[in-house]
Amino acid sequence: MEEKEESSSECEEFVEWHPEGYGICIKIRKKLVDFTSEFQHIEIYETENFGKMLVLDGAIQVLEAGEASYHETLVHPAMLAHPRPESVLVIGGGDGGTLREVLKHDVKKATLVEIDPAVVELCRAFLRIDNGSFDDARTEICFEDGFEFLRKAGECEKESSRGGKSVESRSVRGTGCENSGKYDVILVDSTDPVRHARGLFSEEFYAIAFSALRENGILVTQAGSIFPLSSNFLNAYYNMKAVFPRIEVLSAPVFGYAAPLWGFIAGIKGNLNMRKADLSGIERLELQFYDAKMHDTLFFLPAFVKKALQL
Repeated sequence: MEEKEESSSECEEFVEWHPEGYGICIKIRKKLVDFTSEFQHIEIYETENFGKMLVLDGAIQVLEAGEASYHETLVHPAMLAHPRPESVLVIGGGDGGTLREVLKHDVKKATLVEIDPAVVELCRAFLRIDNGSFDDARTEICFEDGFEFLRKAGECEKESSRGGKSVESRSVRGTGCENSGKYDVILVDSTDPVRHARGLFSEEFYAIAFSALRENGILVTQAGSIFPLSSNFLNAYYNMKAVFPRIEVLSAPVFGYAAPLWGFIAGIKGNLNMRKADLSGIERLELQFYDAKMHDTLFFLPAFVKKALQL
């Protein structure tokens, strides 16, 4: 895989425009990676003041100085709300940040399902925010479409319950995994709902994910901008609400994203309560953004958002 490196004189700034007509501009020292995979255009930059930055198809995914506000919000409220989150599925998240946060908990297995092997390979080599999580003994990596992975897992379960042969699945570490079993927590760390990620925000996907959760389980997805309120967020909310009996909406300012306030949506199955998560051991996680005092604030929503969601 060949990477393209540019001098700072050729690449002095990176600009991402929000669809509403404003944007964010980051000063760049140099471009470390410029690669087009089968699925997307991948760029990694070294910024002037905020560490490294991952960009997919022109949209910022990770800015090192701000990524904790995203990954910690996505992961820890759900993990702490579950009494024993032993089996966790991460869909997307090829940069390794979500996986890193999951493995701070006493999990037995964390399965990462990433559609694009190039993202993992390049982030492992250049971004390096995973802190060794890709190589953790509890990690299993599968390069597959997340929607198809869960759909096939459901078929495996149905065949098994009928006593028939299971659907064929791969189990080679780093190239595929055994897509069967149930999960305590499912975390969807995908790009926005375009192209190959579109299905991950559909009602059909949430129904499949609901079945893949154990009796007590939580699904959390990043859901896009809520200030300004995006159609992506509204669609994800109502699609999830059609499936899950209880929904929680969380929000946090994510430094580096072209929106002042980012939304996360959680679907809850069984007898779990994210608002009353056990925060007694949160200090041992050594977090940068999320803590016990911040927990309640994640559930506060602007009045116009509550109105749009009919809350």
